[in-house]
Amino acid sequence: MTTTLTETATFGASVAVPATGEARTAASVQTPFQELTNRTAWTKGALNGLLVGGRVLYSDTSGSATDVFVSPITRLVLGSRVLSSASATEAPLPGGALAAETWYYVYGYDSSGVLALETSTTAPDAALVFKSGTTTHRYLGCFRTSTGAAALPFRSVGGRFSYRASWDTASELQALLATTGVSATDVILARGGTASKELIPPHTRMARVQSTLSATGGEATATFLTKGDTPGTTIRQEHADGIQASQEFTIETDSARTVQYALTLGSTGSLTLRVVGFEE
Repeated sequence: MTTTLTETATFGASVAVPATGEARTAASVQTPFQELTNRTAWTKGALNGLLVGGRVLYSDTSGSATDVFVSPITRLVLGSRVLSSASATEAPLPGGALAAETWYYVYGYDSSGVLALETSTTAPDAALVFKSGTTTHRYLGCFRTSTGAAALPFRSVGGRFSYRASWDTASELQALLATTGVSATDVILARGGTASKELIPPHTRMARVQSTLSATGGEATATFLTKGDTPGTTIRQEHADGIQASQEFTIETDSARTVQYALTLGSTGSLTLRVVGFEE
């Protein structure tokens, strides 16, 4: 009579087998096979979600289309399947269209042994491995749409996300335009500095920002800091009269995706902040 072993995802200290010449019994054979079966289940669980290659997403459009692609994936382990893709794959549109100014998340999953993609408004889990509430949909990356419901042109490699800032001629990436001096003041890293229009996703707090400072009629100074770090200064930008210059830097936000800035101007001048990327 045969018996079926039931997997338990454990990894025991050893696998004991009968010695040479020792009588074999059902128990003496079943026990080591049970341990190997358990180790198989443990290994399958440990490898679930393993990704080799991939996590490269991009949209090469001029900001008027919805095509977002995932580069080839060498290996993706999901359950007992090892999936792959040999060429770039376009992420499908949920419901056939994208909504304006919305964060979307791209996942890979097993579709009858074939690697398939899903685009969803459901965010990934805290570890950025799976779609929240599942262990079947592997998180690959995210993107944001414009006011015209198109993908903002971008490229993301291994969680380092860059907007194609040279494309932006309509202030889609602009969070701030300040023309008066202020002490430490909040700015949400969102389009127009408006909550609900954030240009970094809720799961990250590392933003890459481009600041442009101009000075007329005297020296201009701008400082930037993570909110709550008083009186610390993360970045200082200072220019003499008649100078306009830009710099790019990474800054940590708070959970509301907000940083602070302070600005001192001469007679006139301005400070512009644009969000040019983030790190997951």
